Amino acid sequence: QTELAWQAPVVESLAPPSQQPDVLLVTIDTLRSDALEHAPVLRSLLAQGHWWSQAVSPSNWTLPSYASLFSGLPADQHQAGRGPFQASATGQPEDRQLSAIDDQLTLLAERFRAAGYATGMVHQNPMLETWTGLSRGFERYQRASDRTGDALQAAEEFFASPAGRPRFYVLHLMAPHLPYRYGPEPDPLAELPLAEFFGKDTSPQERAQFFALDAAKRQTVRKRYFAEVETLDAQLGPWLQNLLSEHPRELVIALHSDHGEELWEDGSFEHGHAFGDSVVLVPVGIIAPG
Repeated sequence: QTELAWQAPVVESLAPPSQQPDVLLVTIDTLRSDALEHAPVLRSLLAQGHWWSQAVSPSNWTLPSYASLFSGLPADQHQAGRGPFQASATGQPEDRQLSAIDDQLTLLAERFRAAGYATGMVHQNPMLETWTGLSRGFERYQRASDRTGDALQAAEEFFASPAGRPRFYVLHLMAPHLPYRYGPEPDPLAELPLAEFFGKDTSPQERAQFFALDAAKRQTVRKRYFAEVETLDAQLGPWLQNLLSEHPRELVIALHSDHGEELWEDGSFEHGHAFGDSVVLVPVGIIAPG
């Protein structure tokens, strides 16, 4: 007589285990190239592999940059980003429409899935929601809060779940993107109506004028940005070290940033408005066996 246990089924593949490695792509929002000077744990991890300290991002803001990452195409070909600028009858700029990635393109997760991988991603940015088309190919695609620990927990759950296939996972972390929560107080940016400003479609000149803080306040904001990086490093670095040491199969880790952050190097602040080195130079790295 055969007994069946329905409450806790275990499904195992009869095929031999795949020799393909698990792949983790860690992608950090708004991490400029020199920020790794404030991330000693990440630097030490990348020293185990190979990294490029000043790679050039394909865009200066999130949506087109990730569309390039997932498609391998420049922003003028994959179609994800902002629509054409149109002035209103009063001469004031109107909000430009956001556009999804071309649905005819084959994306990175689709290629991994076609190669037999289980695919998943956690993100913390509204510009990576499913309407963008960037979720194509992911079997598990979820948004977490902007707390680093929540995204790390989602990644842990993915790698802990049973799978008879190798895994490809994208871990997107919002820090050190605004708002900067750490560093010296008071926060000079708290004095500004940021929500109202970012709700408009403004020119680079208007942005520079809006963020025209004095030298002391600018220095405080810089310190707060790099404190974000230090805090992220203290959470992400040990998590990656533990994953590398305890992961049960061969693991490849890649590191990527979608763009940097201007801290008044060219007279303005944040990103999405210009293409100076502080905005487009980012770190890229890979840690792989051999």
